[in-house]
Amino acid sequence: MADAEIPARGALISFAVVRKHMGADIETPFAIGEIRLEDGPVIRCTMAHGLDPAALHAGQTVAGVLAHNPKSGADVLELRFAPEGK
Repeated sequence: MADAEIPARGALISFAVVRKHMGADIETPFAIGEIRLEDGPVIRCTMAHGLDPAALHAGQTVAGVLAHNPKSGADVLELRFAPEGK
């Protein structure tokens, strides 16, 4: 095995909107997406905060964005996904 860089871009396979969450690290509602990256792996990742779930649909192209979570340290960025071009 070896480290490899892969682009944070792929197709949204499915998603779920979370409306109740016990953790204090993220505000609801938010969406979790299952994304097939262009280089093959399928990952589950939080979608971009404030994204309208009505803007999501299976098959659309999504891209990774680095986002600051206000509930974590100022220098902490998280990978999130959003529809390409948003």
